[in-house]
Amino acid sequence: MSKIESKEENHRLIAIMLVSVKKGGPNTASSTLLAALLEKFKELDVHKEILEHNIKRATKKGHEAYVEKIYEVYGYCGVSMVVEVLTDKITRYVAAVREVVRDYGGKMADPGSVTFKFRRA
Repeated sequence: MSKIESKEENHRLIAIMLVSVKKGGPNTASSTLLAALLEKFKELDVHKEILEHNIKRATKKGHEAYVEKIYEVYGYCGVSMVVEVLTDKITRYVAAVREVVRDYGGKMADPGSVTFKFRRA
């Protein structure tokens, strides 16, 4: 993995960690996702100070929160897909998802028309 890919992966994992702390609190005993993320950060040799700073940042009131957004899509030949996005700028990612879907011959589906076919594992 190149240095740029590693930074992007760390940024993505930190965003997931911020959402996890917002939902389940900073305690790893109550949040299995947070515990798994901290293990992943240990594998990636991320400094403990960086993790502690981001956990404190997520627990503060008024912190700009990341938003989980789910888009339902019909792909090429009518294949149903669920696209999950974690972002701080929803409008930018709506446009990006629509552009990619359109470029590959798909279309955005109405809410509820695809998700009933799937279950979260």
